[in-house]
Amino acid sequence: MSVLTIRQRQVLSLAAHGYTNDQIGRQLGVAGATINRHLVEVYATLGARDRANAVALAIYSGDISLAELARIAHASQQREAAA
Repeated sequence: MSVLTIRQRQVLSLAAHGYTNDQIGRQLGVAGATINRHLVEVYATLGARDRANAVALAIYSGDISLAELARIAHASQQREAAA
């Protein structure tokens, strides 16, 4: 059972790919400060110290999958190749 909301999982997946809060915000159409708030809630929910720890805990708990991270990486590579 997922402990994170859909939006929190989405934000954390993008953070796992290395996007900054502002970059995530632009992709999702919200302010970077909103992304920061989502991440603070994720850290508290998972008991994480930082982004890397939150990603590891989310993978361990099943909140995000390696397949999802691979999909994001692939989409990012395609966008970069098209640019």
